[in-house]
Amino acid sequence: MVPTALQRFYTSQGSQVDGDSAEFSMSLLAMLGSAITREKWLRCHLPTLMNPALSDIDAGRPNLTMASCRFVLFATCGLPPHHLRFAEPGKSEGPSKAEAWIMSEIEILNGGGEVADIDYHKQRSDDQEAILLRSVFSGAEDFVLRFLERVFQFASQAFGDHFDADENSERDMAQRDILAAAEACFMSLSPRMLGKAMTLLSQRLLSEPIPKARDIIKSLVDYAVRANPKKGVEIFVPRLVESIRKEVEERWSETRADRYNLLSEDGGL
Repeated sequence: MVPTALQRFYTSQGSQVDGDSAEFSMSLLAMLGSAITREKWLRCHLPTLMNPALSDIDAGRPNLTMASCRFVLFATCGLPPHHLRFAEPGKSEGPSKAEAWIMSEIEILNGGGEVADIDYHKQRSDDQEAILLRSVFSGAEDFVLRFLERVFQFASQAFGDHFDADENSERDMAQRDILAAAEACFMSLSPRMLGKAMTLLSQRLLSEPIPKARDIIKSLVDYAVRANPKKGVEIFVPRLVESIRKEVEERWSETRADRYNLLSEDGGL
């Protein structure tokens, strides 16, 4: 069943499909995500499948966003040990080996007729799969950083200038799935990769504040700090102090009548 689903997905990626077909395709991947992440060799397809999931995170299409984030959730935490940890510096053969394998797999899937039947358990040894996993996940760090960028883009779209509090049911459901996927990403990262993700998150918090999206932003920071409290304190507290100091200095330049209640308005700070 899974090879046939992969065959359909790869075929749809190479052609123009309507929105409903794209949503169905991603929903099918989300439903099969657990099987894909746990089955030998099938999980080597994950990075290729995760990239389209990123582009499908869109505040204007909450159902597609939910399906994409459910798949990302499976892809980042469905395999013990977490396979994002395969992306260790100096231990990967790079993406070229993975690209060659994916291309050969697509040829096999497309040449298998309407129903693709592949016995992945008989392909190669566990050691060979581990080598390939290191190759296919060599860009895992980049994926997580791009995922965070998509989350900020979703927040900007959903809670920006055209924010409508009355049209929030589907958006709220999509937000829950986004946060679940984000938590899985943070918990799956190695300490080095987590530090880079925290740095990106803290930089975006200061450079592009989205006041109406404070709940989703607060959750992102919470998940990041839970993943590594010590690192979270080192990265977020200095930037928080910097932000408060900037706010105080800007407000102190106002007239005395406007700045007398600065400390009583510390909720925003």
